[in-house]
Amino acid sequence: MITIRTMGHKGLIRVFREFVELVIVVLIVVVAAAAVAAAAVVVIVVVVVVVVSGRDRGVHPTYRCWGYTL
Repeated sequence: MITIRTMGHKGLIRVFREFVELVIVVLIVVVAAAAVAAAAVVVIVVVVVVVVSGRDRGVHPTYRCWGYTL
């Protein structure tokens, strides 16, 4: 409590504001990383589904998915 008393009211507000900015930046980075990871998972799942469904029908070199040849 001594440090808070010696810093004063404005110093405490400045520290709190910097802390809030840091939390916001960390949240943005975490959300961006989660979005990239989710996109990668979706791409991997789609590729696996396309490969497995193509292999089941005997279409090995070209994979067909929703009418398109991949």
